Amino acid sequence: MTDMIDVDRRLRDAGTAWRARQPEPAEPDWQRLAVRPPRRRWPALAAVAAAVAVLVVLGGTALYLGAFRQKATPAPPVASPDPTVTPSATPSATMPPAPPAARLSLADSVVRDGDVVEASGSVLVEPGRPVQFCDGIWLMGWNRGCSGGVNVFDLNLDLVPDLKEEGGVRFGRTWLRGVFRDGGITVTAQARPAPVDLGRRKSVTLCKPPRGGWEQGFDPTALFTYVGARPERFNGWTVAAAGAGRNVYVIGVPRAGLPATLRDLRGAFGPNICVVRVRVDALTERRVRAALERLLQPGGTGIGTIAGGGLDPVRVEISVLSQRLYDRLHAIGPDAMDVKVWLLPVR
Repeated sequence: MTDMIDVDRRLRDAGTAWRARQPEPAEPDWQRLAVRPPRRRWPALAAVAAAVAVLVVLGGTALYLGAFRQKATPAPPVASPDPTVTPSATPSATMPPAPPAARLSLADSVVRDGDVVEASGSVLVEPGRPVQFCDGIWLMGWNRGCSGGVNVFDLNLDLVPDLKEEGGVRFGRTWLRGVFRDGGITVTAQARPAPVDLGRRKSVTLCKPPRGGWEQGFDPTALFTYVGARPERFNGWTVAAAGAGRNVYVIGVPRAGLPATLRDLRGAFGPNICVVRVRVDALTERRVRAALERLLQPGGTGIGTIAGGGLDPVRVEISVLSQRLYDRLHAIGPDAMDVKVWLLPVR
């Protein structure tokens, strides 16, 4: 124990002697330190961190926009239908209404590559497919798909009013204007859509009743047999109620005088008959309908629907009217039909 204490004492004495032999430290230059203070590293580190953050943000933005563009639905500033209004990303709730639909002749309704076009219609966004724009109402489970639709690009989905989603599919209605090229539309303006045209049939106004009034329990069998056997003279019929048990039968007449025809029919078949003017006779309508059915393109952008006839003209619905389709309709006889073109050029 005494030996350990002696060793410890000797080590302390040696350390004290060594320190005593060292020179005194130099006096610091306080003036130099005041003029050039030591550099701190945190500003440089902050700058590096900021640069990294910018790169991350820009990279993330690029990835986001790239993914958005793959869906053909980027969100650039969208112009108002009024070209004098400065483009802005207006929320859908305050979107301007669609301008009044143009009334164009059939010839002026032809769409050519590069034309500016416009329409109100349905938007359908399905995963992995371009955004579709089509006529009519699109409802999930009722009319799955976008029949007669065209691809649209640069559509801002945030500006589509009441955009809904079900089963991963988004759908809604909008009005848009854009450039038609290669069968698709590059959108330049959006607005709230116009009300849907349901194409309701016009009501038939009954003719003046005979002096004795409408007959109760009138049997039209003989009248229908007579009219059906003469398709070159008549076309179509309908029935209207004129009171309890009193049905009036309205017959379409294309050419003959209406008063004389009415007088002959009532004299032969009874009082409960009226006549109205129609555009073509039944023979002509059959020829027109057969020619149109050869041009029918279900699901395409040509003729999608053929309806009507009889008292009403044959109704033809077309998504996009090409010059070739127009030429064919003109050869068939457009006066024998009512043609509705959905996507119209801006003239």
